[in-house]
Amino acid sequence: MKDSLPMTSNSDISENIEDLLQQHYLSNSLFNDSLMAEMADRFQAESYIKLTNFVPPSIQNTVRAEVYHLLDRYSLRKQIFVKATGNTPRFMETVRQSDIAAGGQIIPWLYHSEVFINFISQIVGEQAIVCPYEDEKFLISRMTEPGDTHGWHWDDYSYNLVWLIECPPPELGGTLEFIPNTIWDKDHPNVDYYLATRTVQRRNHATGDAYLLKANTSMHHVTPLKANTVRIMLVLTWAGKEDLAKNITHETMEEVYVT
Repeated sequence: MKDSLPMTSNSDISENIEDLLQQHYLSNSLFNDSLMAEMADRFQAESYIKLTNFVPPSIQNTVRAEVYHLLDRYSLRKQIFVKATGNTPRFMETVRQSDIAAGGQIIPWLYHSEVFINFISQIVGEQAIVCPYEDEKFLISRMTEPGDTHGWHWDDYSYNLVWLIECPPPELGGTLEFIPNTIWDKDHPNVDYYLATRTVQRRNHATGDAYLLKANTSMHHVTPLKANTVRIMLVLTWAGKEDLAKNITHETMEEVYVT
């Protein structure tokens, strides 16, 4: 089958995504049963795993083009401090879920792809569930200025796939740091306590990489940029079974990505 993704209609895009992903995972030795089991074990142990070559080039290129298009059309600059995460900063541009849904094609289809969700589910060790809060399903952010940062925080739902559409070298900032196995108390965020008592994990990435994070129990941030450079990420969020039994509020999302 030709590795292409014709942008003719939503139904064509959907059918091609399923076929291309299925072929990619079946034919790629990086995703055989043994290695997928190893990835699942590592994710359970570390609450994190890096992903490379996780979609075929046609999908990667189409997603990348769509992200730039959406940023050009919809991005909003945010420079705020978020109370629910201990007044940590968010200095960046954002694109809301509603704008991605209205102006995008490939990202919404990929997010809902059964083949892609099955791939994510194998790694996280349970069925990944479409996020019940519409505004958190998929989001885009861009950092461009010295000091831009996505400050320490947790996410409302269990699983984030963070796709680095563009990523600076580590010496220029924009690096993921996280502390797994932490608890988010929105009334009394314990950011300083965890920083003082736990070991901060650091992971570097390159353009095109992605990572899965157990985002509701891993306190994490993106280190401030040190120069005029660019870090762009597409974030896809799924819930776990336990999330559905919780009364989850969305203060951070509403401040950073909705309003």
